[in-house]
Amino acid sequence: IHDSFWTHACDVEKMSVVLRDAFVAMHSEDIIGRLHEEFITRYKDHMYLASVVAHSPIGQEITALRKQIKSRSGNSSELALER
Repeated sequence: IHDSFWTHACDVEKMSVVLRDAFVAMHSEDIIGRLHEEFITRYKDHMYLASVVAHSPIGQEITALRKQIKSRSGNSSELALER
């Protein structure tokens, strides 16, 4: 592994200390929370089009939800009703 960090084998112990310290410093912060906030900011207006098998449990739930949406308003979003 020392080659991955451009470290000579005789300096592996020093490298281990530095890596351990860096790991502790990184994980002392809320990395996942920061990543979550970054994703929310970056992708808040993005949509992902996924293929769902219509007769699967989630496909049936989506179909039922589409019917509810369609019955509530005559001007439903075309994207929400897309099949």
